[in-house]
Amino acid sequence: MNEFFTPIPSEMLSTAHTKPQVIVTIKGIKATCPQLNCDYVITPELVPSLNSFSISNAQMTIQLSYSSSLFSYTKDQVSVTYANTICLVSSLSQTSDTINTLVCDFPTNTDGTPTLEAGSYLPIIHIYGIGYVNVDTSQVSS
Repeated sequence: MNEFFTPIPSEMLSTAHTKPQVIVTIKGIKATCPQLNCDYVITPELVPSLNSFSISNAQMTIQLSYSSSLFSYTKDQVSVTYANTICLVSSLSQTSDTINTLVCDFPTNTDGTPTLEAGSYLPIIHIYGIGYVNVDTSQVSS
């Protein structure tokens, strides 16, 4: 009667893991991984990186570089936060083979100035389905 002591693959029971796990569903049936270990590790080089950003009035322009065309994304999949303020992405364009340019708009006060906290910040960019954009502070120009 081992059925109560062995793991039940793809059921509601799960075990703790130190790495992210992947669950794959094919035609509504969950697939299992060898030894119930579905580690998922993405190669950092495949994730876009923040190249530069600039703020003018209530708009921020961001340049992202990437080295692979494995992932594609639309402006609706991108969220940007800067100085604890959400910046609404208004456009996304490919400006070269390896550079995408994002433009986003900050909320404004009645006088048209952006509602930003004072200080020095880096944008936090999340791409749904890919993750957070790599930020190397030594490589970013603002």
